[in-house]
Amino acid sequence: MFDWIEEDRNFNPENVDRVLAGLAEDWKQSDGKNPAIKHWFEGSLAKRWNSTQENWVNSKEDDAEDQVGSVFAVQGIDLNRVGVLIGDDIQVNDKGVLAANKENFRNVNGKFTEEDMQLTENQEEFTLFVLNIYYILLTRGIDGIRLGFWRNDAFMEYMERTLEIK
Repeated sequence: MFDWIEEDRNFNPENVDRVLAGLAEDWKQSDGKNPAIKHWFEGSLAKRWNSTQENWVNSKEDDAEDQVGSVFAVQGIDLNRVGVLIGDDIQVNDKGVLAANKENFRNVNGKFTEEDMQLTENQEEFTLFVLNIYYILLTRGIDGIRLGFWRNDAFMEYMERTLEIK
């Protein structure tokens, strides 16, 4: 997915391509200005969250194009190509239904207390909240999107079955 984005940047430097992600990794606003702080690690991959939420796609920072964008940085913004990392904040439950996982949701907004989560309607509302975040991310790419699954093989398998990919 990162290579797909980089390839388009090389052939179409005027395009605005980004990798975006659900809120499955910790992020503090104070981290945004420190390029040494990384949030996304896998093998040799080390990326950081978007450094700003305002006008991020036009940021002049050296690594701006390589940062991973959150839902807060791209609402209402159309991009050319988008890679979306689907994290383990959304999972497939034992009934085969999508459900948000409160422990893996890494944002201070949209949290419910343990007591709140005892109510079925709050569990459903929280799941809709997380799914809406992914909906926003998945609708940003004009020229195409690619999905990546961040520590979420069960969801990847769910998508393969649902879309009859394999």
